[in-house]
Formats: sequence, C-alpha cells, structure tokens
Amino acid sequence: MNENRSEPNPQHISELRDPRKEDDFCSQWYPKADGKDAPPADSLDRQDQIRLKFLAAYYRINQAYALLLENRRAHDIASAEGKTAELEALRAIEVQLRERDALEDEFAPVGIIAEPVSLNGFTIDLKFTLGAAQRSKFGPHDFYSSTYISIPLPAGVEPERKREN
Repeated sequence: MNENRSEPNPQHISELRDPRKEDDFCSQWYPKADGKDAPPADSLDRQDQIRLKFLAAYYRINQAYALLLENRRAHDIASAEGKTAELEALRAIEVQLRERDALEDEFAPVGIIAEPVSLNGFTIDLKFTLGAAQRSKFGPHDFYSSTYISIPLPAGVEPERKREN
C-alpha cells in the first residue's frame, strides 16, 4: 500500500486484504469483532466478508496510530526531524481514516455499521449492525420511512378540494 498517497483508493476499499496474512502483522492492533475473534480469512459468508473489510480498515488505522506514537517517542517534536515525522504519521492516519470513511460510505446505505470501541487511542473491538444483511428468522422485512412536509400556500391561494360526483 502506498503510504504517500493523499486520496483513498476505491478499488483498494472493495479489496481490503486480511492483514493477518502479512509478514509484519501485529496482532495487538487487530480489533475483535463483536467481542470475538475475527472470522477466518477464507470465510465465504457475506457477513464475515463485511466484518473482515472493516477489521482490516481499523487495523490499518491502529497501525498508523502506533507509528505516530513511536515517532513521538523517538523524536523531539520541536526539531525539524520530529516535525517531519509527526506530519508524515498524521498524514498516514488521515489516509487510513479516509479509506475507512469510504468503506462506511459503501455499506451505510444498506444499514451496515461498524462502531469502534477504543482504548488508549486504539480500536480494540468493532460492534457490528449488519442491517439488511441481518434478517430475522421470520424472513426479510422491508423498511419504510416517511415524513410530513408542510408547504405553506401563497396568500390568497386555496387548496384544491376533492370533487364529489
């Protein structure tokens, strides 16, 4: 993944890879899913695939945040080197947050939400609401929403009345 880019890559979002397969994987940055271990990386279940995408996104955020903390410990923030390291780490976090936002934008319209649970700045768990993907045992249910909008008529205009035959 190119850490220098400033824009999220939409294709990357739909293909977020399970970081547990990477050589530099750090398990302490990988959140739980609804308080449990993540589904298997090769799961074919649609809900598991959605969970894995969000877990990968939050892992990347945690990874970038850990780098920020490491840079803060290693560099004097007042020095030019410290300022550069801080700015690079903050940009890396921003890229990951934007990619997470793009993932949320992809799934929120169908009611799929991942709420992070954080501890000391790290996401340690994701609480999932799977919306349309989470149907009851009684079958699918359509959801309808309506609103009442009052539109005042201009002065002197009367509403049309239904004509009786």
